[in-house]
Amino acid sequence: MMRLVLVVSAVAAAIQSGQAEEKPAYPPFTVVITAKTGKLVPGDIAPLLNAIKAMKGYAEQISRQKVPGDWLEDWTFAIPGDKKFDPTPFMNAFSRFNASRFYLTLTGTLSQEAQTKKLFITSFSGKSKVKLMNRPKGQFDDPDKKTEDIVGKLAELFAGGKLHYTVSGDIFNHGGALAILLASYEEASPPPPPPKGKDDKK
Repeated sequence: MMRLVLVVSAVAAAIQSGQAEEKPAYPPFTVVITAKTGKLVPGDIAPLLNAIKAMKGYAEQISRQKVPGDWLEDWTFAIPGDKKFDPTPFMNAFSRFNASRFYLTLTGTLSQEAQTKKLFITSFSGKSKVKLMNRPKGQFDDPDKKTEDIVGKLAELFAGGKLHYTVSGDIFNHGGALAILLASYEEASPPPPPPKGKDDKK
């Protein structure tokens, strides 16, 4: 997690450098995709590299690193925080390369539905809203072992008035809506103030 935080910090300034000064510097989204690409020759991996090039302007590749496993690699991307997050380009790009994980980190403001008590996080730009869910038990999990209610802990902090967090977890499609199977969270600074004076200059 610390390595990812350092990567996010390092790329945030680079992403914002080409933007107008009046735009607030929202924290970027980061996506780490784990795929079986470690033994691919140039001709085989060319479609993936071309798909990544086609994402220029939306997402920038930050790193490609080998990880323990059968030819597994982590591909890390950063998306400017003022954009709407869309996992579709990543899923299309990696669909033929045995991707086993799509791991999202984002910073935003918590909200909760009054009736269902479901917890959501909205990016500081307001363009992306993601449901937060606990990871369900798998078929190989110990049936007597309790799963950690990470979302419940975060909901308690929300009820106490703490609203801004950086959250991480696997991307999950829940009934057509984007969700994160929450793995970790940490309190974040409030969003920067909205830009001033764009209309005042007229």
